[in-house]
Amino acid sequence: MDLCQLLKPQMPQLHKLLLVLLLAFQIINASYFTEIDRLHKDLMTGYNKDILPQWNKSQPVDISISFHLHNLNGIDSVKGVIAIAGFFILEWIDVNMQWTPANYTSIESIVIPLEKVWKPPVLNTNSVLEFKFFGVSGTFVRVNHTGLVTWAPGHNLEYTCNVDTTYYPFDTQMCEMEVIIWGYSSAELTFSTSRTNVDISYYQLNNEWELMYTSAVAINRSTLSPLVEIETHFERRSLYYLMNLIFPVMFLALLNLFVFILPQDSGERIGFSVTLLLANVMFLTIAQNMLPATAIPRMSAICIALLLNLCYSGLIVITVIISGNIYHKSDEEVISNWIVKLERIGKSFRSNNKQVSTEMKIAHVEKELDGEKCETRKENKMVNWQQVARMLDRIALVSYITLFIIGCSGVLIDISRR
Repeated sequence: MDLCQLLKPQMPQLHKLLLVLLLAFQIINASYFTEIDRLHKDLMTGYNKDILPQWNKSQPVDISISFHLHNLNGIDSVKGVIAIAGFFILEWIDVNMQWTPANYTSIESIVIPLEKVWKPPVLNTNSVLEFKFFGVSGTFVRVNHTGLVTWAPGHNLEYTCNVDTTYYPFDTQMCEMEVIIWGYSSAELTFSTSRTNVDISYYQLNNEWELMYTSAVAINRSTLSPLVEIETHFERRSLYYLMNLIFPVMFLALLNLFVFILPQDSGERIGFSVTLLLANVMFLTIAQNMLPATAIPRMSAICIALLLNLCYSGLIVITVIISGNIYHKSDEEVISNWIVKLERIGKSFRSNNKQVSTEMKIAHVEKELDGEKCETRKENKMVNWQQVARMLDRIALVSYITLFIIGCSGVLIDISRR
């Protein structure tokens, strides 16, 4: 005997059981819908959404607020504007929205359209857009049987930010958002923060900015509207700018120093230095799209560094031209005494660096020279224009190396101050 034959006598009973379960399910759903409908009508009967929900006038209604940051859309350094996306969670007790769950088949919470209940008129006071109260029509609030109302408005916010690009691209920006309850004083409504910072559980990483830390502070003064200050601190991710802006600038500045290693007779000094000057000008033009076009509160240090590097390269071109002009002067032209003295001072410093044994050997050889040889040695010791040009190259090289070290130190100081 197969299974179908065994179940065939019991099929009417199974059909009846399924029918009973289906009817019971429908009755439960109908009962739940009826209770929800009755609860909703009871709550809305005589309810006025324009009246502040408080029993005691001396006791202000407390609004608990928290902000959940979703993502950073961008920071405009020129306009001083930050754009973020996130949502708030506001909670308060509405004394007109309380009921006993036992009277409504244990229903403890209900969802009601936002337009039908009282809500605090909250807005962002330092917004760069048109002032709009939080909340969008068609949204809902959740009401608990204790009267606790939970509202979660979400917004794309754009507000002012005091952007300081002094240490760009190693800068950190602190932006403050001010949220107030419009039309009420702190004697009627108060703000309280459920947490001292911003919730970043839903935050998505930004490619340009790194979120460092946040804070949220509620300020309640009896004569003013309740206020919440929400701070966000962002640090610029500097690796891209380090590789594409700072390192090329430092490399061009270092490359300028090698112009003094080229021999004067090669005739390539001026061409090499002018080429580097043009390279700096071209790089400065390209870098304009990366640099912040603002000088408030101070101009960016990297902008000043680029300008100084351009001047640095220009001074090297001028030095090379002057040095080449001196090197190719005729020996018949008289050299000023102060230049001769300067060259002799330089020679004395260089001779002091020689070893003692070498000096003794030279002195012994000089004693054996006859009058004609001594005269020839004196003539060879005479200062000429080529020596003056080499002296100028040495002074310029030392000076520009010092400037290069100072510039690199300034970059390191900027990095340490961020």
